[in-house]
Amino acid sequence: MADAISRSDIVVTTGGVSVGDFDFVKDVIFELDCEIVFKGVRVKPGQHIIIARRGDKFIVGLPGFAYSSTVMALVYIIPLIQKLQNGVFRISQVKATLREIFIKRAKKAEFTACNVTLEDGRYFVDFADKKVGTSAIMTNMLGAMTLLVTSEDDSSKDIGEEVDILILD
Repeated sequence: MADAISRSDIVVTTGGVSVGDFDFVKDVIFELDCEIVFKGVRVKPGQHIIIARRGDKFIVGLPGFAYSSTVMALVYIIPLIQKLQNGVFRISQVKATLREIFIKRAKKAEFTACNVTLEDGRYFVDFADKKVGTSAIMTNMLGAMTLLVTSEDDSSKDIGEEVDILILD
């Protein structure tokens, strides 16, 4: 990690950021004299994330589950890269209409895999072939995948309701 941070603007790790016996990322960050920007978020999936800074360089410790780490990379790393490059953020948040019921599963902000279609200038969302239950389901990222975004305060939604989605171009 010391070598990586000396040669890179951003170092990304997966796994090792929680509280298990082999979760050493936070210890390494401490040994490298980095400032912790934040540790842990009230988000599903991806609660276990840590972002640290040393000067103008960053270490991002992502969760170990593949789906969680992918979602957190999209939500945190892509914007960080764009900011460092003075670029334009390429993930759009737009409104869409639900084609089926959405069940809110946690009292956290959630990023839920869904499918999006554009019809007559309006976005519509469904959950066909999307699985619920674990942060390790990578098949949820297949196809025209989009993330439905809900806050901690949101509740379940009915067919026809408008929701916020992130479109991943």
